[in-house]
Amino acid sequence: MPRPPDPHGRRGLALLLRPRDPESDPARPLAQALARRLGADLARRLGLKIAFAPCEAGAADEAEEPALGRGLHGRYVAGGRAAELGLSQAAIYDLVEALFGGDGSSPPYREARDPSQLETLVCEALAHDLAEPLSEAFAVDGLAFDGFETNAPAPVEETMSIALRMRVNGRESGLRIRAPAVWRRASAGAPRRVGPRRTLAEALAVIDTPLRVVLRERGRPLADVADLREGQILPLAATARSPAILEAGGAPLFYCALGQNEGRYTVQIERLIDAGAAPAFDARDPQ
Repeated sequence: MPRPPDPHGRRGLALLLRPRDPESDPARPLAQALARRLGADLARRLGLKIAFAPCEAGAADEAEEPALGRGLHGRYVAGGRAAELGLSQAAIYDLVEALFGGDGSSPPYREARDPSQLETLVCEALAHDLAEPLSEAFAVDGLAFDGFETNAPAPVEETMSIALRMRVNGRESGLRIRAPAVWRRASAGAPRRVGPRRTLAEALAVIDTPLRVVLRERGRPLADVADLREGQILPLAATARSPAILEAGGAPLFYCALGQNEGRYTVQIERLIDAGAAPAFDARDPQ
Protein backbone atom coordinates (compact mmCIF):
# COMPACT_ATOMS: atom_id res chain seq x y z
CA MET A 1 0.00 0.00 0.00
CA PRO A 2 1.59 3.32 -1.02
CA ARG A 3 2.49 5.76 1.71
CA PRO A 4 0.33 8.93 1.69
CA PRO A 5 2.21 12.12 0.80
CA ASP A 6 3.77 13.95 3.70
CA PRO A 7 1.88 17.22 4.42
CA HIS A 8 5.20 19.04 4.92
CA GLY A 9 6.57 17.95 1.53
CA ARG A 10 9.42 15.93 3.11
CA ARG A 11 11.04 12.90 1.48
CA GLY A 12 13.65 10.28 2.27
CA LEU A 13 15.48 10.55 5.60
CA ALA A 14 13.67 13.79 6.35
CA LEU A 15 10.57 11.67 7.08
CA LEU A 16 12.36 10.30 10.16
CA LEU A 17 12.93 13.77 11.57
CA ARG A 18 10.36 15.62 13.56
CA PRO A 19 9.21 18.64 11.54
CA ARG A 20 10.18 21.91 13.10
CA ASP A 21 7.28 23.97 14.32
CA PRO A 22 7.72 27.47 12.83
CA GLU A 23 6.01 28.96 15.85
CA SER A 24 8.70 27.43 18.12
CA ASP A 25 11.36 29.69 16.61
CA PRO A 26 11.97 32.39 19.23
CA ALA A 27 12.93 34.90 16.54
CA ARG A 28 9.79 34.32 14.43
CA PRO A 29 7.54 36.89 16.19
CA LEU A 30 10.30 39.46 15.72
CA ALA A 31 10.68 38.41 12.06
CA GLN A 32 6.95 38.85 11.48
CA ALA A 33 6.95 42.28 13.14
CA LEU A 34 10.03 43.32 11.17
CA ALA A 35 8.44 42.14 7.90
CA ARG A 36 5.32 44.21 8.59
CA ARG A 37 7.28 47.32 9.52
CA LEU A 38 9.61 47.13 6.54
CA GLY A 39 6.75 46.51 4.11
CA ALA A 40 4.55 49.31 5.42
CA ASP A 41 7.39 51.82 5.72
CA LEU A 42 8.93 51.23 2.29
CA ALA A 43 5.58 50.97 0.50
CA ARG A 44 4.61 54.37 1.88
CA ARG A 45 8.03 55.95 1.42
CA LEU A 46 8.77 54.64 -2.07
CA GLY A 47 5.27 54.31 -3.47
CA LEU A 48 6.01 50.73 -4.55
CA LYS A 49 4.10 47.47 -4.37
CA ILE A 50 6.50 45.88 -1.91
CA ALA A 51 6.01 43.32 0.86
CA PHE A 52 8.12 41.12 3.12
CA ALA A 53 7.51 37.77 4.82
CA PRO A 54 9.67 35.53 7.04
CA CYS A 55 11.32 32.60 5.28
CA GLU A 56 9.93 29.22 6.28
CA ALA A 57 12.09 26.88 8.34
CA GLY A 58 14.60 25.10 6.13
CA ALA A 59 14.41 27.71 3.39
CA ALA A 60 16.26 30.53 5.15
CA ASP A 61 19.48 30.06 3.21
CA GLU A 62 17.63 30.70 -0.06
CA ALA A 63 17.20 34.34 0.96
CA GLU A 64 20.86 35.06 0.22
CA GLU A 65 20.97 33.57 -3.33
CA PRO A 66 24.80 33.42 -3.44
CA ALA A 67 24.88 32.15 -7.04
CA LEU A 68 24.25 35.67 -8.43
CA GLY A 69 26.97 37.44 -6.46
CA ARG A 70 27.98 38.59 -3.02
CA GLY A 71 25.36 41.31 -2.78
CA LEU A 72 25.80 44.02 -0.15
CA HIS A 73 26.10 43.80 3.62
CA GLY A 74 25.06 46.93 5.49
CA ARG A 75 26.36 47.59 8.98
CA TYR A 76 24.05 49.22 11.55
CA VAL A 77 25.35 50.33 14.94
CA ALA A 78 23.76 51.36 18.23
CA GLY A 79 24.96 51.35 21.81
CA GLY A 80 28.33 49.77 21.03
CA ARG A 81 26.72 46.84 19.18
CA ALA A 82 26.35 46.16 15.47
CA ALA A 83 23.81 44.44 13.23
CA GLU A 84 24.20 43.38 9.60
CA LEU A 85 21.61 43.55 6.84
CA GLY A 86 22.49 41.45 3.81
CA LEU A 87 20.85 42.30 0.49
CA SER A 88 21.03 39.51 -2.07
CA GLN A 89 22.15 40.45 -5.57
CA ALA A 90 18.63 39.69 -6.87
CA ALA A 91 17.14 42.03 -4.24
CA ILE A 92 19.49 44.81 -5.38
CA TYR A 93 18.47 44.35 -9.01
CA ASP A 94 14.75 44.36 -8.16
CA LEU A 95 14.94 47.42 -5.90
CA VAL A 96 16.98 49.49 -8.35
CA GLU A 97 14.69 48.53 -11.24
CA ALA A 98 11.57 49.49 -9.26
CA LEU A 99 13.08 52.77 -8.03
CA PHE A 100 13.85 53.78 -11.61
CA GLY A 101 10.31 53.17 -12.81
CA GLY A 102 10.23 49.44 -13.65
CA ASP A 103 6.80 47.85 -13.32
CA GLY A 104 7.76 44.17 -13.54
CA SER A 105 6.44 43.75 -17.08
CA SER A 106 9.86 42.83 -18.51
CA PRO A 107 11.82 39.67 -17.60
CA PRO A 108 13.76 40.03 -14.33
CA TYR A 109 17.38 41.11 -14.65
CA ARG A 110 19.63 38.40 -13.22
CA GLU A 111 23.36 38.66 -13.90
CA ALA A 112 26.03 36.91 -11.85
CA ARG A 113 28.28 39.78 -10.73
CA ASP A 114 28.96 42.09 -7.81
CA PRO A 115 26.99 45.34 -7.36
CA SER A 116 27.95 48.23 -9.62
CA GLN A 117 28.94 51.62 -8.25
CA LEU A 118 25.57 53.10 -9.20
CA GLU A 119 23.64 50.22 -7.57
CA THR A 120 25.70 50.66 -4.41
CA LEU A 121 24.99 54.40 -4.29
CA VAL A 122 21.23 53.86 -4.68
CA CYS A 123 21.21 51.14 -2.01
CA GLU A 124 23.22 53.38 0.30
CA ALA A 125 20.54 56.07 0.10
CA LEU A 126 17.91 53.44 0.86
CA ALA A 127 19.96 51.90 3.69
CA HIS A 128 19.92 55.11 5.73
CA ASP A 129 16.11 55.07 5.68
CA LEU A 130 15.97 51.39 6.68
CA ALA A 131 17.52 52.36 10.03
CA GLU A 132 14.14 53.63 11.28
CA PRO A 133 12.01 50.50 10.77
CA LEU A 134 14.90 48.35 12.02
CA SER A 135 15.22 50.52 15.12
CA GLU A 136 11.49 50.28 15.75
CA ALA A 137 11.42 46.50 15.30
CA PHE A 138 14.33 45.92 17.68
CA ALA A 139 13.29 48.78 20.03
CA VAL A 140 16.88 50.04 19.99
CA ASP A 141 17.48 53.77 20.16
CA GLY A 142 19.98 55.50 17.90
CA LEU A 143 20.40 52.73 15.31
CA ALA A 144 22.34 54.21 12.37
CA PHE A 145 23.68 52.94 9.05
CA ASP A 146 27.48 52.70 9.07
CA GLY A 147 28.35 51.65 5.52
CA PHE A 148 28.34 48.70 3.12
CA GLU A 149 30.69 45.76 2.73
CA THR A 150 30.76 43.15 -0.04
CA ASN A 151 31.62 40.34 2.38
CA ALA A 152 29.58 39.45 5.44
CA PRO A 153 31.49 40.49 8.60
CA ALA A 154 32.28 37.82 11.18
CA PRO A 155 30.03 38.12 14.28
CA VAL A 156 31.78 39.14 17.49
CA GLU A 157 28.99 38.08 19.88
CA GLU A 158 25.98 35.81 19.97
CA THR A 159 23.61 36.77 17.17
CA MET A 160 20.15 35.93 15.90
CA SER A 161 19.47 35.56 12.20
CA ILE A 162 16.26 36.62 10.44
CA ALA A 163 15.73 35.72 6.77
CA LEU A 164 12.99 37.53 4.85
CA ARG A 165 11.54 37.13 1.39
CA MET A 166 10.96 40.39 -0.46
CA ARG A 167 8.34 40.79 -3.20
CA VAL A 168 8.39 43.94 -5.32
CA ASN A 169 6.59 44.41 -8.63
CA GLY A 170 5.82 40.69 -8.68
CA ARG A 171 9.46 39.64 -8.34
CA GLU A 172 10.79 37.68 -5.36
CA SER A 173 14.23 37.92 -3.78
CA GLY A 174 15.63 37.88 -0.26
CA LEU A 175 17.51 39.60 2.51
CA ARG A 176 18.89 38.58 5.88
CA ILE A 177 19.35 40.44 9.15
CA ARG A 178 21.89 39.34 11.76
CA ALA A 179 21.58 41.22 15.04
CA PRO A 180 22.86 40.84 18.61
CA ALA A 181 20.79 38.24 20.46
CA VAL A 182 20.20 40.68 23.32
CA TRP A 183 18.10 42.83 20.98
CA ARG A 184 15.48 40.08 20.89
CA ARG A 185 14.65 40.81 24.51
CA ALA A 186 14.65 44.56 23.90
CA SER A 187 12.18 44.10 21.04
CA ALA A 188 9.53 42.93 23.52
CA GLY A 189 9.19 46.54 24.69
CA ALA A 190 7.30 49.37 23.03
CA PRO A 191 8.55 50.52 19.59
CA ARG A 192 10.45 53.79 19.52
CA ARG A 193 10.83 56.56 16.96
CA VAL A 194 14.30 57.67 15.87
CA GLY A 195 13.75 61.08 14.36
CA PRO A 196 12.11 62.83 11.42
CA ARG A 197 11.27 60.88 8.29
CA ARG A 198 12.61 61.77 4.88
CA THR A 199 11.48 60.62 1.48
CA LEU A 200 13.63 58.51 -0.80
CA ALA A 201 13.65 61.37 -3.31
CA GLU A 202 15.33 63.52 -0.65
CA ALA A 203 17.84 60.75 0.06
CA LEU A 204 18.66 60.21 -3.61
CA ALA A 205 18.93 63.95 -4.23
CA VAL A 206 22.03 64.27 -2.05
CA ILE A 207 23.98 61.38 -3.61
CA ASP A 208 27.12 62.63 -5.33
CA THR A 209 27.15 60.53 -8.50
CA PRO A 210 30.21 60.82 -10.77
CA LEU A 211 29.41 61.58 -14.43
CA ARG A 212 31.84 60.62 -17.18
CA VAL A 213 31.81 61.29 -20.91
CA VAL A 214 33.41 58.53 -23.00
CA LEU A 215 34.67 59.42 -26.48
CA ARG A 216 35.24 57.01 -29.32
CA GLU A 217 38.16 54.78 -28.43
CA ARG A 218 41.06 54.19 -30.77
CA GLY A 219 43.28 51.15 -30.49
CA ARG A 220 47.05 51.50 -30.62
CA PRO A 221 49.72 48.84 -31.23
CA LEU A 222 51.31 47.63 -28.02
CA ALA A 223 54.68 48.84 -29.24
CA ASP A 224 53.30 52.41 -29.52
CA VAL A 225 51.89 52.19 -25.98
CA ALA A 226 55.28 51.08 -24.66
CA ASP A 227 56.90 54.12 -26.31
CA LEU A 228 54.55 56.72 -24.78
CA ARG A 229 56.40 59.66 -23.27
CA GLU A 230 55.54 62.85 -21.39
CA GLY A 231 54.71 65.69 -23.77
CA GLN A 232 53.75 63.40 -26.63
CA ILE A 233 50.63 64.43 -28.60
CA LEU A 234 48.19 61.67 -29.53
CA PRO A 235 45.50 62.12 -32.19
CA LEU A 236 42.01 61.09 -31.06
CA ALA A 237 39.54 59.14 -33.15
CA ALA A 238 36.77 61.53 -32.08
CA THR A 239 35.89 64.75 -33.90
CA ALA A 240 33.46 67.53 -33.07
CA ARG A 241 30.75 65.49 -34.82
CA SER A 242 31.53 62.19 -33.10
CA PRO A 243 29.04 60.79 -30.60
CA ALA A 244 29.92 60.25 -26.95
CA ILE A 245 28.56 58.05 -24.16
CA LEU A 246 27.42 59.56 -20.87
CA GLU A 247 27.99 57.34 -17.83
CA ALA A 248 26.78 57.77 -14.24
CA GLY A 249 28.55 55.83 -11.54
CA GLY A 250 30.14 53.62 -14.20
CA ALA A 251 26.79 52.75 -15.81
CA PRO A 252 26.23 53.88 -19.44
CA LEU A 253 23.03 55.90 -19.78
CA PHE A 254 22.87 58.01 -22.97
CA TYR A 255 24.45 58.64 -26.34
CA CYS A 256 25.38 62.32 -26.64
CA ALA A 257 26.69 64.90 -29.09
CA LEU A 258 29.73 67.02 -28.30
CA GLY A 259 29.48 70.79 -28.26
CA GLN A 260 30.93 73.99 -26.82
CA ASN A 261 29.50 76.91 -24.88
CA GLU A 262 31.41 79.95 -23.58
CA GLY A 263 34.73 78.16 -23.90
CA ARG A 264 33.59 74.97 -22.19
CA TYR A 265 32.94 71.58 -23.71
CA THR A 266 29.31 70.42 -23.52
CA VAL A 267 27.32 67.29 -24.38
CA GLN A 268 23.75 67.17 -25.64
CA ILE A 269 21.80 64.05 -24.68
CA GLU A 270 20.41 62.42 -27.83
CA ARG A 271 19.11 58.93 -27.07
CA LEU A 272 18.88 56.38 -24.26
CA ILE A 273 21.18 53.37 -24.31
CA ASP A 274 19.21 50.13 -24.40
CA ALA A 275 19.66 48.44 -21.02
CA GLY A 276 19.63 45.04 -22.69
CA ALA A 277 22.58 45.74 -25.01
CA ALA A 278 26.18 46.69 -24.38
CA PRO A 279 26.85 50.31 -25.45
CA ALA A 280 28.95 50.60 -28.57
CA PHE A 281 29.75 53.21 -31.16
CA ASP A 282 28.11 52.53 -34.50
CA ALA A 283 30.51 52.05 -37.39
CA ARG A 284 28.41 54.59 -39.34
CA ASP A 285 28.93 57.29 -36.72
CA PRO A 286 31.03 60.25 -37.86
CA GLN A 287 34.74 59.75 -37.35
